[in-house]
Amino acid sequence: MSKDTKIRLALAVMVFMMLQAVLFGLGMIAVLYNPNQIGESDFFWIPVIIVASSIISAALSWWIAPHMRARFWRSEGEHSFIKWAGGGRQGSDWGHEHTFSRTPKRDS
Repeated sequence: MSKDTKIRLALAVMVFMMLQAVLFGLGMIAVLYNPNQIGESDFFWIPVIIVASSIISAALSWWIAPHMRARFWRSEGEHSFIKWAGGGRQGSDWGHEHTFSRTPKRDS
């Protein structure tokens, strides 16, 4: 297994756990919130939610993992994440290094 695959797998495992918790919780809320299906049908739907959340989480986490690496955002261009996320200000100098002189400027 290559180094990139190991890193992707490690990231995918971390994302998988969080994503499955959210999807499982949403599925359980959907099943238990419906007052017409309380009882016998829960024995069918709860295992379906467990299996479905596992499969969907595995696929989504494998897709999300490469996007969590800094290399992805560097290849997309400078500050692409900030543009993608809708952040930043128009005309700002975000990300540009400032040079400060060691001696403070004095008012003349």
